[in-house]
Amino acid sequence: MIPRPVPLQRAVLALVTASALLLGILAGTAPAQAATTVVTGTITSFDGHPVSTGVELYVNIAEPGQTPLWSSTQQVFSDENGVYRFDEGLDATQYRIGVAPQSLSSYDEETGETTFTNLAPVFHPAARTVESATTVKVPAGRTTTVDITSPEGGVVSGTVTGQPDLRHDNLAVIAQYRDPATGTWGTAGFAPVFEEGHAYDLVLQPGSYKLRFYDGNGYHYTEYWNDAATRDAGQDVTVTAGGTLPGVDAELARAGRIEGRLTLASGAPVDTDNSFTTIERRDPATGTWSQVDDVDGGYLDAEGRFGFGPLVAGTYRVKAVSNEYPDTYYGGGTEGTPITVETSQVVTGIDLSLTKPGSVSGAVQLPTGKAAPGATVVVYAKAESGTWTQVDESSTDSRGGYVIGDVPAGTYAVQVFPGNPAYAPQVYLGKTSLDAGTPVTVKDGTRTRLSTVKLAAGATVSGTITLPKGVSDRVARTVDVIDPASGDLVSSVVASKRGSGTSWTYAVPGLAAGSYQVQFARSSGSSLATGLYFKNVPETQGRASATAVKVTAGKTTPSVNATLRTGATITGRVLDTRGEPLRCSVLAVSADGTLTTRSAVSSSSTGTFTISGLSAGQYKVLVQGDESACVADPQSNDETSGYYFDGDDTAGRTTWDPAQANLVTVEGTGTSALADQYYGPVEGDTFDSAPAPTVTGKAAVGSRLASDTAGDATPGQDGIAYQWLRNGKPISGATETGYTVVAADAGTVLTVRYTWRKEGYVDVVTASRDVKIGASNLAKPTISGTPAVGRTLKAARGTWAGTGWTYGYQWYRGDAAIKGATASTYTPTRSDRSKTLTVRVTARKTGFASATAASAGTKVR
Repeated sequence: MIPRPVPLQRAVLALVTASALLLGILAGTAPAQAATTVVTGTITSFDGHPVSTGVELYVNIAEPGQTPLWSSTQQVFSDENGVYRFDEGLDATQYRIGVAPQSLSSYDEETGETTFTNLAPVFHPAARTVESATTVKVPAGRTTTVDITSPEGGVVSGTVTGQPDLRHDNLAVIAQYRDPATGTWGTAGFAPVFEEGHAYDLVLQPGSYKLRFYDGNGYHYTEYWNDAATRDAGQDVTVTAGGTLPGVDAELARAGRIEGRLTLASGAPVDTDNSFTTIERRDPATGTWSQVDDVDGGYLDAEGRFGFGPLVAGTYRVKAVSNEYPDTYYGGGTEGTPITVETSQVVTGIDLSLTKPGSVSGAVQLPTGKAAPGATVVVYAKAESGTWTQVDESSTDSRGGYVIGDVPAGTYAVQVFPGNPAYAPQVYLGKTSLDAGTPVTVKDGTRTRLSTVKLAAGATVSGTITLPKGVSDRVARTVDVIDPASGDLVSSVVASKRGSGTSWTYAVPGLAAGSYQVQFARSSGSSLATGLYFKNVPETQGRASATAVKVTAGKTTPSVNATLRTGATITGRVLDTRGEPLRCSVLAVSADGTLTTRSAVSSSSTGTFTISGLSAGQYKVLVQGDESACVADPQSNDETSGYYFDGDDTAGRTTWDPAQANLVTVEGTGTSALADQYYGPVEGDTFDSAPAPTVTGKAAVGSRLASDTAGDATPGQDGIAYQWLRNGKPISGATETGYTVVAADAGTVLTVRYTWRKEGYVDVVTASRDVKIGASNLAKPTISGTPAVGRTLKAARGTWAGTGWTYGYQWYRGDAAIKGATASTYTPTRSDRSKTLTVRVTARKTGFASATAASAGTKVR
């Protein structure tokens, strides 16, 4: 069968549109610099023919330290000779290069038949995705030549249909490929679905892919071949060179949506160039709201209409954003009205209007009646949950006056923070907590004028914290002053070192006269120390048991001391839906869900975590992620948080419902070990346990390392796959239980992973402890120069395996080290005459074993 050709227009559209859809940006041309900075080359087919096709240049737009995000920045076409050239507006930086698919035709004059060869998209040098491509460094003012060969591809084809009463003019098919070396998923191909016949043709390099069927308008749910909701559950599509795979069809289901209209308060349309809408979803595990970025919609048509989709079942809220008006939630207020969406439900009538905001003004004075310039005045709004959130703030001028604009209509609390710690903060009017303050009502388009706030002299609480030996972290040294009526945090400081022992001192100034509770080491975070209230009341007894500390205006209350102790720990592992280790934040939440006490981050190589510093009691363990890390499946709308739940009918040991969460009990300084937590939905049973491998052998170049486990997985395994890693990345071909250390391993960390497999079970991965490979000399140091008294000799350090070493030198006269001769150069003295000199070089790196190598001797004349 002759493969159907993929027209050039489709090929170019596919590559360009894939960049825009999946990277979220179709960048413009970079600012012009030197016109002589050029990237050029020739595109040839796998059988040596020149190829005229689209070529794209990609640049990393991620912030430093973040996961690279490669975005298309320029596109050109290669000519009839296959030559392409980028020569306008190139920065001297690093790029990746992609080549669009193309179809070559060949006409046989004898038979009169035309045959077609489909060339697959490729990223330099032969990668399937831009994430797996090789980076090209482009120097300024020079020509960089990069030739690329287009491989022969196979064609996947089919139809994609949606619901007949919905739009289906922006359907697309996306091929996703997982790099076996890194485990990274990337986009390997894109094809639009044409309205006529609902058909698509997708050219890909030989290999296995997951096909994602997607509605760019958001009217249909995304799905994977074959009728799967997630990528992991999707069926592989295998492509062969020159082959065709027809009939890969999909029928998309109606998606949940929210639709509405944004207008001005008068009902007139808004300026659509300066206004848009956003959508947020409430995490059912934590109750927190976060913006939903993986849906379509938010932009307004000429009448201000908008729509968001596809939406999974959940609770949402919609916000209007404008350059000319304050942000406005649907339903009003600072939190808006939640909108419930069921599966495939379309919620309409979510209409918003923009109004001119109100404002708050007033003045602040010192106790003497003089103006208090430089004070900060903050407006707070109370959420449905009872917590207060900041709306806006302003500073007082030289006369003590302030105006806070852009305050939506509503009821608020106002707090004044003096710029001088000699004075106490005050909640309007004359209170210390937001709940006790005088409510301030603001109306649209009007100014609310408040009475003058007169500040009072501040009080101070001071004392000493005694920490456990070896503990000095910031969490352990944090002291909080709490309003006893509301539980609000009034002030917080970090204690400073006192002498050489385990004592730390602190002082909290600027308090209003009254009674407070003082707590120690109760901030969220990682610490070995447990939290306490004043007079060493354990945090588990609750704030109601805390001893009150009374303070007087203008005076210091001393000796509010605490002695902290080490606490218990909770350990466990976090795995993704394939059983691979996953790096996530793991939180220990108080049983009532009101406080995150301690937290940890699971290891990216093993998935293990240890939450320490826990007071005796019960906790819920919450695995929490965000859009950049710890995402069960970035292509689906899976929740980003999950509580530990070891229910018999929950294979993943995770629940989004806090009411179902297990209460984990800890005592004293003991350890509570949890079963593995699978972050995201899993299909199949999970292992009860699987042992981690141990590594034996000398951690040195040339040595053979062996690995083994103390037993089998429970309830047994069908097989085990092995993979050795260097600094967390798989070593090509190192897939046996043993491994011979090579020169490239010096100065790196080796681990081995066992992937346990059993039919009907989710794979689970266990990993060994780190094995640090020490320094290794490959070629001995040498000495150059004339070996005579007064003539300088120079040592070359020789060749060492690995990188990142620092080198130390020591010169020897015979077998005795020469005092002070620790540089790479040495000038012989009369004491060296007729003696043999050598130099010894030591390679060092923090945390790794050092090694020393000696040069051959040289006799001084």
